Formats: sequence, C-alpha cells, structure tokens
Amino acid sequence: MMKLITIKNKEYKIKQTLRALFIFEQITGRPFEIKTMLDNYIFFYSVIIANNPDNILDWDDFIDALDESPNLLTEFTELN
Repeated sequence: MMKLITIKNKEYKIKQTLRALFIFEQITGRPFEIKTMLDNYIFFYSVIIANNPDNILDWDDFIDALDESPNLLTEFTELN
C-alpha cells in the first residue's frame, strides 16, 4: 500500500520497493544494510526517489526539511 508524506508542502509517495534498495546501493556503493543514522536517512531518501520519479527532491532540500521537521524520520518509520 502506497502512503504519503509531506515535505516542504509537497506530497511524496512512500513505499519500500526493490528500486529503493537498488538506489540505496547506488548511493552508498555497498550492499543494503542499515547500520548508522546516515543509512536511515539515505534509505528514507532512496524511498522518496524510487517512488517519485517526476517529483525529485534534492538531497540538500531533503536534509534541510529534516532539520526543520525532525519528526519526518519518525513518520517515515511508522509508515513502513
């Protein structure tokens, strides 16, 4: 089931997919594994990129949004 999350007044589809795992591995250059806080954020970003190809969120804008709304990671975790 596809869920939505709002970042900077835009809705993004959120769903764990195989594509998101591939994107995580492309970004990090290593097999998928969540070991660090950064891994959590990269995976969150990968899920957004994978499910919103026509509405790309820039990494810096993503991090800025998380700085402004730290609860976004919690929302993401609860949606999955």
